[in-house]
Amino acid sequence: MTWPLPPGLVDLHRRIWEQIAGSGSWWTGEERVAMVAAARRAWDCARCAERSAALSPAWGERCGDPESVLDDVVVDAVHRVVTDAPRVTRTWLDELHQAGVTDAHYVEMLGVVTCALNIDEFNRVLGVALDPLPSPRPGSPDRYRPANAARNLHWVATLDPRTREEPEADLFPGARTGNVIRSLSLVPDAMRMAIALTEMHYVPTQFVVDMAWSPGRSLNRSQIEFVATRVSERNGCVY
Repeated sequence: MTWPLPPGLVDLHRRIWEQIAGSGSWWTGEERVAMVAAARRAWDCARCAERSAALSPAWGERCGDPESVLDDVVVDAVHRVVTDAPRVTRTWLDELHQAGVTDAHYVEMLGVVTCALNIDEFNRVLGVALDPLPSPRPGSPDRYRPANAARNLHWVATLDPRTREEPEADLFPGARTGNVIRSLSLVPDAMRMAIALTEMHYVPTQFVVDMAWSPGRSLNRSQIEFVATRVSERNGCVY
């Protein structure tokens, strides 16, 4: 069966894979692609299944992969984000920081994994094969951290959308944005990647809180929110 796709969607997905394959602010391209590989393996991970069924997410040993370039701490974090996200806690995140994964490292990892999952799940829904993993490109992380990022609403440092300071003013076209998107603002390029996917698959970020905005699509805004709410409930999302 052939499905009509929004104009530009295939090209956007291709650009996202190319971006993931390059170095980010805190991880190399090789590490970022390895995160996507770990995310895909998480679905069949026996330890993840045992942990998800346990009363406490702290139960059992870490998930690891001896063939991955990533440390087991990072592999386990990727697996938890994929298979047990509703039970991620601030205590666990603080422990991750103590193990050497800074808040910025975590945010970039989260951005890579969630954007890759977005594309993967889109393919699964359409019944088509997952895109092949991109080939990592050489290069070193730029270590860029916005000077005005602060820890307030979220568990990690974020930017305040009301300030709209350069060079991150493009992240906030309006005075407000969804907190789930803002949570990636410590790594601006990760947030830009998420915004691009959000605007293609959902609605532009400046209209997320505007229920009167009309997308001009096959589904009206009420129908879009009905589907989004049902999917969020099934995934255990707090939103």
